[in-house]
Amino acid sequence: MCSVSGHPFRGVTLLVLLLSVFALSTFGVADSVIHKDVAIIGGGASGLYAALRLRQMNHSFVVVESRHEFGGHTATYTIPGTNTHINYGSQGYGGDVDAIKRFFGFYNVPMKLVKLSEVGFGNTRHVDFKSSKELPDFKPDNNLTILSQQVHKYPDLALNTRLPTPVPEDLTLPFRDFVAKYGIQSNVYSLYFQTEGLGDLLSQSTLYVFKYLNLAYLDGQLPKSPGFYVTEKGFNQEIYLKAQADFGADALVSSTVIGAVRNSTGVVLTVKTPSGKKTILVSKLLVTMPPTLANMGPLGLDSRESSLFSRFRSHGWYVGLVKVEGFADRDEFVNANLDSSNFNLPNLPALYQISPTAVKGIYLVRYGSCAYMDEREIKRDIVVTVERVRRAVLPSTAGLNPVTLLAFSSHYPFSLYVNSSDISGGFYSRLDGLQGHKNTWFTGAAYSSHTASHVWNFTERLLPRLFP
Repeated sequence: MCSVSGHPFRGVTLLVLLLSVFALSTFGVADSVIHKDVAIIGGGASGLYAALRLRQMNHSFVVVESRHEFGGHTATYTIPGTNTHINYGSQGYGGDVDAIKRFFGFYNVPMKLVKLSEVGFGNTRHVDFKSSKELPDFKPDNNLTILSQQVHKYPDLALNTRLPTPVPEDLTLPFRDFVAKYGIQSNVYSLYFQTEGLGDLLSQSTLYVFKYLNLAYLDGQLPKSPGFYVTEKGFNQEIYLKAQADFGADALVSSTVIGAVRNSTGVVLTVKTPSGKKTILVSKLLVTMPPTLANMGPLGLDSRESSLFSRFRSHGWYVGLVKVEGFADRDEFVNANLDSSNFNLPNLPALYQISPTAVKGIYLVRYGSCAYMDEREIKRDIVVTVERVRRAVLPSTAGLNPVTLLAFSSHYPFSLYVNSSDISGGFYSRLDGLQGHKNTWFTGAAYSSHTASHVWNFTERLLPRLFP
């Protein structure tokens, strides 16, 4: 016997009903049927923003999230038995102030402005994490004036999916060639650590560096910048947990789509949840997860969709917290290759840095890879690397407790990319052309940038197109 939640499906036709019967027979009998206006896949920044705006627009929704809670790239660790929070995913929010206030204003989460001069991890020490050798005289060049001048030529680059036609040659250059063309070799090391998660930075097309280090990001680094916003409680995940509780049965966490039927009439999803299979009947589908072929496959792709999503490749970016005894207060350790022939860049996979948090003895760690890695291997490498660095910088580690990993979050797949010939050949125009195809719409970093306020503004412009 099936239970039904939500209000009647708007515009139900005989075809949709037949599709739902087909879905049930194909993917197995579901425990319940959910009728909504929109199904949103992904409970991160773009998915949550979309859900809350759709509510304001008087459209019903259900959010399907594969993890056990909403948050996306936001991750917060709460020290057991306390109200002390440590953010180890998204640290702060820059760019469009109105978009930031609009997002956190949905649940009246108080924010505060922090000046760039008021932040910093402390005393930076450059260490070759592999050889355990310190580079005491290494001084990276953080003056990004020349890069900023070039990025300013493309003010809308991080706000849209489509690129200028024809695509400017600079955007398709491997970043190594762009560096040589504009003589910014001295900036490479600094840029590498400001684009963590982009894999082999110098092999990346310049387009992706510009999207990551966009105008909002670069302007935020200037001395005249007002700064960036953080939550007053230092609890960035607060808004996601509030929303998840507020949505109730409309938040399907630890859940994945295992089958779909999509056409110009509507969408039927079969979702595997902890409480059994559910069938979701909606007018529109909004996809906010990274559109890799593996992620998109269960949606029943046609050849047009497959030909685009199959072009995407991705990197791995992972964050966590470790408990370490012995380091001097406020010492930060950044990975620097002893070999200067490649700008002292570490070879991935590797730990990027070990940075102190506001809690003594707990350090933020960030790890990168050029492709998928088993999380167990990453966790082991993090602990082993931190221990190796500790032995290198301390006169003795006798009597110190072992390094322990307190928290870990994977952001794989991160920073989706295609090759330069795809970029120049109109890939992103064709990708944008999929908006609305088979009643399916898309938002997220792959369509705009990794800056949250850009994603929220992109989503804001997209939603009215779902219900013109």
